[in-house]
Amino acid sequence: MADNIIRLPFNQIINKGDKDNITLIKQEVGEGGKLRKYGLKKTVNKKGIKTKVPKQYQGAWTLNIDVVANHKFDTIIYLTPEFQYKITKEKAWKKGKIDNFNGENKIIIPCRYFDVTTWMGA
Repeated sequence: MADNIIRLPFNQIINKGDKDNITLIKQEVGEGGKLRKYGLKKTVNKKGIKTKVPKQYQGAWTLNIDVVANHKFDTIIYLTPEFQYKITKEKAWKKGKIDNFNGENKIIIPCRYFDVTTWMGA
């Protein structure tokens, strides 16, 4: 089983346990690690009423492209103490935005594109 796990910097691992779906897993301390400027805080419905977006859909997660560039994976999972965020690599690259932060190439993926489930992790 140890041969199926690749450890990467920044609390990331790649689990090759299922050859049909290799998963990149990133453990986060909490929701505070998200970028706030890329996410929705409020939305307006068809009747023009503003409603607050639930916290799990606010902000965006980032992924360092240079760190994961040489690794094959199909799914990305972010784990926080409250939520599991899951997205396919294809959808992340389609919906995300590539930017450079302090010399690091990152893809910024807004949380609204993830499948989010509640869990009691950490």
